[in-house]
Amino acid sequence: MEAGIVSAQGLLGSAVGLGLFLLAFMVQRAVLARLDPRTLIGDERDYLAMATGAPVGSVWVRVPLGALPVWIARQTNAADVVRRARLIVSLIASATVGIGGWFACEQAGFAAGLAAGLILLVSAERAVLAIHLWPDTLMGLCLLAFAVAIGAPDSMLWIGALAAVGFLIRVDFTVLAVFAGIHALVAFPGAPGALAAAILPTMLVAAAMALHNKRKHGIWSPDTTFQFNLAVASTEAAFPRAPTQELMLRTTRRVSSGEEGHRDVATTPSPLATALLGFRRLVTLVGKETFVLQKLLVAPSPVYAGHFSPWMAMLVLASTRLWFSVVFIAFVLFSQGIPREILALVACVVFVQSAVQTRSRYRMAVLPVMAVYVAIAAFTPGALPITAGSVVLALCAAVLVIVCRPRDEQRQES
Repeated sequence: MEAGIVSAQGLLGSAVGLGLFLLAFMVQRAVLARLDPRTLIGDERDYLAMATGAPVGSVWVRVPLGALPVWIARQTNAADVVRRARLIVSLIASATVGIGGWFACEQAGFAAGLAAGLILLVSAERAVLAIHLWPDTLMGLCLLAFAVAIGAPDSMLWIGALAAVGFLIRVDFTVLAVFAGIHALVAFPGAPGALAAAILPTMLVAAAMALHNKRKHGIWSPDTTFQFNLAVASTEAAFPRAPTQELMLRTTRRVSSGEEGHRDVATTPSPLATALLGFRRLVTLVGKETFVLQKLLVAPSPVYAGHFSPWMAMLVLASTRLWFSVVFIAFVLFSQGIPREILALVACVVFVQSAVQTRSRYRMAVLPVMAVYVAIAAFTPGALPITAGSVVLALCAAVLVIVCRPRDEQRQES
């Protein structure tokens, strides 16, 4: 009887996951067709060049899996590789919705699975970014899989492998290998095999990438974007009120001209100023949305050939402005019902992404995990996830979102 119940629960979870995947893909196809992107923006050009073997023409060398959707699109012999790659990113985003719904259903029942999927589907920010070639969507899937593996028994090999995949998508995700190592020490004390399974895959792929880049680029490093982001932080110290786009352009010019080692002592920030700059990056990541609203959905937009109807545009703009903040506050509110390792994982990723340089689109990496665990905490039978302490923390998060101003993506018209 118990085996039958488990089997029925598994079938229900699979049905929920498949249904949410198909619904999410329909949404993504509609967004792609409606907006019809006409141009590549910023890093998208680099990912296209990486996948096609063209000279990257950039001031940095990247780890390779960020270009995975474009590389897959090339293997399909599509006439329009970029559009096929956008469709593949949409598939990845849809799979993330389906997997999130399936896992939440397995953990807390049908209502939790449906809620997890709907939380993700309501995010217009997620849907718009998922028709672009940036790796944030792929990072979201990787981080969700990593979170699922953490909760599974005897999964250190999977955890280590996913940490290595995360590192190969974006070097910031080296934090996953560090987190996996700490998890192995805590969960399996005195087990060197678990620690090796957690960190060796990332160490091996980092060494392999360093050897590859030494042969191809003459540098002993798997990636140079971290150094570039340090240079952005230096520029930010000199121009603390500059928007992100201006900081990136100033830094690119400085690094390209060979002045990256130059430091102006007069502009070296005090510890308090450094802390304030770091706090502003954190607000940029978890606060009000800036990237989509200021760079993509601007009127008249040079990014898209199409547009939403007026009533749909109103819904999209409202969702983009508000929905991530709602999910973030709910994640804090239900924190008592969320496993501590998941809270620590999200906190680690947010800290690393905001430590040096960030844009609001980077938060798509943590959105799936937050959405899934909010749904699980809210619908787990018998759970009491809301306490007086979590209410106070949620109110603080709401104040952070409402009051604190993030760094603008680009200079706004007065």
